[in-house]
Amino acid sequence: MQRLVQAYTLSQCMDAMAQYAQAYEQQGGKNIIFCEDRLTLIAERALLAKKGGTFSSSVVTFARFLQAKEKTVSKQGSVMAIGEIMTRLQRQGALKCFTTMAGVANNARCIYETLAQISSSAITPDDLRAASNGLTDNSLRERIAELTRGYDLTDDSSKEKVAELTRVYKLADDNLKKKVDDLALIYEEYLRFLKDKAFLDESKYLSLLPEKLRKEKTLKGCNVFFVGYNAFTAQARETICAALETANDVIGIFCAGEEELYCNKAAQAFAEPYKEADKNGKVDVVFWRKPLEGDAETLRKGLFNPMRCPKTYSENVVIYEGIDKNAEAEYAAMKIRRALHENPDLRYRDIAILVPSVGGYSLPIKKALIEYKIPYFIDERKSLLSHPIARFLLDCFRVVRDGYSPAATQSLAQNVFFLDEDTRDEYRNYLLKFANYRGGAKREVKTGETVEKLFDIEKVKKGRAFLLACTEDIKAKGHGRDYCEKVHAIMKTIDAKNRLETLGDGLDVAQKGYLSQIQKALDALLKEAELLIGDKEMTVGEFEAVLKDGLSATEIALIPLKNDAVFVGDIADSRIEKTRILFALGMTDEVPRSTVDTALISDKEIERLINVKTVLEPKVEEVNLRSRESVCLNLCSFTDKLYLSYPLPCDGNEPIVSEIFRYLDSVLTDKKPEDTAGKKEKKDEKLVRRKKIDDDDFLYRCCEPT
Repeated sequence: MQRLVQAYTLSQCMDAMAQYAQAYEQQGGKNIIFCEDRLTLIAERALLAKKGGTFSSSVVTFARFLQAKEKTVSKQGSVMAIGEIMTRLQRQGALKCFTTMAGVANNARCIYETLAQISSSAITPDDLRAASNGLTDNSLRERIAELTRGYDLTDDSSKEKVAELTRVYKLADDNLKKKVDDLALIYEEYLRFLKDKAFLDESKYLSLLPEKLRKEKTLKGCNVFFVGYNAFTAQARETICAALETANDVIGIFCAGEEELYCNKAAQAFAEPYKEADKNGKVDVVFWRKPLEGDAETLRKGLFNPMRCPKTYSENVVIYEGIDKNAEAEYAAMKIRRALHENPDLRYRDIAILVPSVGGYSLPIKKALIEYKIPYFIDERKSLLSHPIARFLLDCFRVVRDGYSPAATQSLAQNVFFLDEDTRDEYRNYLLKFANYRGGAKREVKTGETVEKLFDIEKVKKGRAFLLACTEDIKAKGHGRDYCEKVHAIMKTIDAKNRLETLGDGLDVAQKGYLSQIQKALDALLKEAELLIGDKEMTVGEFEAVLKDGLSATEIALIPLKNDAVFVGDIADSRIEKTRILFALGMTDEVPRSTVDTALISDKEIERLINVKTVLEPKVEEVNLRSRESVCLNLCSFTDKLYLSYPLPCDGNEPIVSEIFRYLDSVLTDKKPEDTAGKKEKKDEKLVRRKKIDDDDFLYRCCEPT
């Protein structure tokens, strides 16, 4: 049996999954539940809530289920490999678009993500070349003819318009051709590199799953679920086809609906294999759609289409205008304290805070929640490049690359991993006074009465010795393996393990958990770098660029260590199932998030490539629609209370708020029915924007009695 289940929210999706899984288990069946990595914990909790415990159902991602024996390379390894390939091709003069070192350093990760997108769309290097060759004068003339249909070509102004369009499109096609040719060459070299090393990257690794399912019959006798996806790649769609061929029952459970906020991409893609497998083209569709509670249902129906529901009175949606982000965060903390005081059955885990950017709101939220003694968990992934130890390692190579320039040596000497604070300050001041020139840091420390009066010579000598120990053995040119060994040597010199533990003193448990992962992540990164570029000859600057790419692509996730804590996450990227009280901070024009079309291959360029039979997905437009759907579903996840807030701009101008407020004002009012009885409703009437703390809230604003 093949079944497509459509639900309104993620919570309903998980409820449907748990009930179907329970029914199958009661019949003695086994269940395999596929979902995205960020949904695995939610799915497991839904199963446990229904069953209390089970050995017959397992929640997995595609990557975890595959467990192939082939050697795989991580994302950061792929980024480093692409950086090295770009450097080599650039040295050979083979690239037409990415022709500078800055282009390599800034684009390696972006190119990897583009190639992964190309690979998941089942496009080969030959397809890219065919697309590039298809950008010919004939296709150009066809496009110009389409754009100028109806023009009077005997008119001089029309002729000028055609000439201008031809010039613009010819230039655009030339640039696109160069870009696509470069991507095809890098892609081909990358595939050759993987073949020579007998490696599979993440995208190719997942392409093995459909064949494995067919060959090994891994899903035979099992019921397979695909839950909570908002879209499927070409590889994922092939996996669905393989499941249909080998499993007992296949169930797809997705958020879908007729309302404007739903994309319905996953449900549509999931139905395609059914239509191909079933001669009658019929799909068993089940609507697991239940109205939400209270105002959440009004928002779900009215967002982006307020005509679907009449305007209703609400006292559960509150809008606050804060002076700045700190005021927003304190308002949320104060309301949390009050809610917990007034509701004895309420727990911290029943509350969530969503923001447009976790990085932008991290400090204000941490400050407010710590002051109000509220436990919290921030759902974020931190790049290893943002840690001081990554900056220290890169600066060691930069110092050599720049010939011990003052800027490079100062950057290295001020790093927290450069000895102790007193020695750092003493040595840096000495460099500024007596060695502020290229190569000055390598010179012997000056002596004499004048110097000794100003500086502690022993500390200065200690600083110089430490600097040379970290940098002196780094050669201007060498093999990748030599540079990797030097990184290991630097880690020993700075006693990285103990220093990381020392830095963790005084931090909360979650931050300590983050620091404890750094050493392991660095070791894994270096091990992979030795394997991938160990035999490659390169300059110190090229290795620095490759190492930077790897550090940037290495992300560490914080692990939730408390069961009862307020959840803080990204309003578009995080997925929350259901919460009693929800705070949405930063509701400016950044929400819903609109991705700017600055990709390596833009939407307009994709359309031109489509004309020559190359289809690349997803487009930026589709990404924006998915983001909008995620934002709206998260905003509709509350049951008791929704608090929305936005900060005033720093320049004193009027705030530009989210378009969501326009729909809120259309479907909700905070004027009581008895207050508006007999009065004509004003169409432009808005929900009240509270700009100060209410008198009833003042008691809870103070975090501790004085």
